[in-house]
Parts: sequence; C-alpha cells; structure tokens
Amino acid sequence: MTNSNLIFAAAMLAILNSNTTVHSTQPVQQSDRDKIDAETVVLFNENSLAINVGVDGTYSGPGWDRLIGEGEKAGIVILGEQHATADIPALANQLHATLKSDALAIEVGPWSARYATELIKQGAGKLEAWQARSGHGFAFPFLFFAEESKAAEKMALRSPEKIEPLWGLDQEFVGSGASLPPMLQREAKTNAQKAAVASFAAVQRKDPMMVGSIDDPAIDALAGAFAGNAIVGEIVTALRMTSAIYAPYTRGIGSFYEANLKREDYMKSNFVAAYNRTKSNLGRNPRVLVKLGGNHAMRGINDTNLPAFGNFAAEWGHAQEIGVVNIMADCFSGQARSPQSNKAEPCEAMATNAPALKAIEKKGPVTLVDFRPMRAKLGKLKNIDSRSRELILAFDFYLAIADVRPATMIQFN
Repeated sequence: MTNSNLIFAAAMLAILNSNTTVHSTQPVQQSDRDKIDAETVVLFNENSLAINVGVDGTYSGPGWDRLIGEGEKAGIVILGEQHATADIPALANQLHATLKSDALAIEVGPWSARYATELIKQGAGKLEAWQARSGHGFAFPFLFFAEESKAAEKMALRSPEKIEPLWGLDQEFVGSGASLPPMLQREAKTNAQKAAVASFAAVQRKDPMMVGSIDDPAIDALAGAFAGNAIVGEIVTALRMTSAIYAPYTRGIGSFYEANLKREDYMKSNFVAAYNRTKSNLGRNPRVLVKLGGNHAMRGINDTNLPAFGNFAAEWGHAQEIGVVNIMADCFSGQARSPQSNKAEPCEAMATNAPALKAIEKKGPVTLVDFRPMRAKLGKLKNIDSRSRELILAFDFYLAIADVRPATMIQFN
C-alpha cells in the first residue's frame, strides 16, 4: 500500500469511526422479537408510521407527513445518516426541497465546500466531472459518490441563499488539496506568493492525500508568503486545524480522543459562523438542513464519548429561540458502498445492539418511529436494552429504511 493509500485509509477510519457503530445489519428474526417484552413492542408500534416511496422516488404517506409537519416548525433540521447509500441522498434532497431549506450543511471542510459551490455554479455535472479528474477523487468526502454529488448540486442550485448554499462544517479532508490552489491563485499577487502556490500545487499533484499529513513547515511557508492576506490566513488556520485533527491517525502524534474532540468542536464553531453569515446575507434566520453521520447528529454524549454536534445545535437553537429537529436515517436491511474497497457491503446500522428497535414492524419501504412520546414512558420499561434507550433519547425521529442500495463511486481517471 502506498503512503497516499495509507493516509486515505487512516482518514476514512477517522471519519467513519466517529460516525457509526461498526456492525453489520442483520434481518429481524422472530427469536429477537421474543426477547423483547410485550409492552415495549406495543410502544414502538404505536409510534410507528409508514413512509411510501413512489416509482419516481418521491416520499409520501403518514410518516412523511409527520416528519414534514415537525420539520416545518424548525429552523434547523439535522439528518443523521449511515453514509455510502444511494437512498439517503435522495431522502435529503426531498427534505431540503419540501422544507424550503436555505442551505445544506455537510461533512466537508469549509474551504472545500466553497470550491464545490463554485463548481456547481459552473453548470450541471461540473462537480462530478471535476472529481473524476486525476488526483481530484477524494477532495470532497462522500460527494465522491455520484448520488451524493448530484443531490448536493440540486440542493445548492435550489437554495435561496446564493452566496453560501453549502456549509462545510468539518476539517479539510485528506484529498482536499486539489480544491485549494484555485482559491490561493486568485490571492497570489507577488512572485513569492505565486511560487508558494505553485509549490503547494506541485506537492498535491505528487501526493493527492497530502493534506492528511501536512506539517507545520509546509503550512508556515504558505502563511509566510501571504502574511496579511485575510482569506489565505483563514485557509492557513483551517489547514492547521486539519493537521491537528489528523495527527494521531496519519502521523502517530497526539491523542485520538483530543483529536476527535477538536473535530466535533470545530464543526460547532463552523456551523455558528456559517449560520450568522447566511443570516446576514438573507436578512433573516435561515432554514438549514444539516446532513451528518449519525454519531454527530445525536443529542447527548455520542459513541466516542464526545458532546455531540446535535446536542450543541439543540441547546444553541433553544437559546436563540430556533426550533431544532434531529432524525436518524438508518438501515433496516441492504448494502452500503465501502469507500476503501469500492465494494458493496452490508450496511452498518446505528441500531445494531439495540434489540428493542428490532421489534419495529416494517410499515412500508421506510418506517418512521416518533421517539418523542416514548421518552416519558422509558422509566416504566424495565426490560428495554440500554442501546435502544440511548437512541430514543438521542433522536426525535428514527427512519428504518428497508433494502438500502449501495452508493455509486464516481469513476476516477
């Protein structure tokens, strides 16, 4: 395995390890149902509704109506997901359209997201075509899946917010180096600045995953050439944060927990900054759809023992008198695409090790469970497992999606 491949594998471990519990989804077995007390089964089914999926992919039915009704009351809708499926981007796109969202916040670096927006504005398919070029394939995490790229394009073009329809919340991804030179080149006025950008671009062409292992001297060279330039100063700051987050994974430096905490906190800071910029652009509070891995989207302390982004958003929204709804879109069965191997594999469900959730009866292609009315009764459910209890408290709605299809990797040159 080459150094670039090792860095990519380590980076995928970093982002996927903080998003899901790594277990394969298994079909619901009758024996599993028998282990759940009858009161719990009744409670789940009383709060479950069907969501239908039409031949054209549109969602409808009582579960969809419930979800949209509550989403319309909220200024922030958080969609927690299992990555690498073909179904969840379509769900996100319809949520964005139906809720008339102003912006989409995703697990991409803030500067990568700005360049992705530039590509989208150049015309249909430009984002996907750019990613297919040599050395560009992993610039935008999860947008390297065709379904994700197409959905992000639709959402960005539809958004009333034209300046920043995509909010990048995450660190700059290991492959994001290809997206940075065009923005740096616009700022380069002196020969020294042009030389610094050319040097950065040359290193990136040689090692497309260079951002994953970038060190202080490389960042310092860029900072020194552009001293006093505010835009490049912000890019440099983003690269320093990225370096600190990846350090334990790609360079064996520092604590995994501290790196993950930096990442979660960085997502929170980026969200508030993007929210305020868009509020200024629109002259009102924006309506935003946030699409993140389930572990970021939950309330409370997440599975890596971090105060989750979703918990912060709920508390921050409450303080601002902004309604927040969070949803977990999970696999009932089916497959997802492994970014590392490009193979279809059993989808990894967040509800693995939650036997009570396996008692949910399939009401349709998608089954919605409204967790909110269940919380007041949790104290009386003596036999419910701890994982199901955690998820009921962590999300407002749970979507069990049957027979999820694997995402399609963009074919790179």
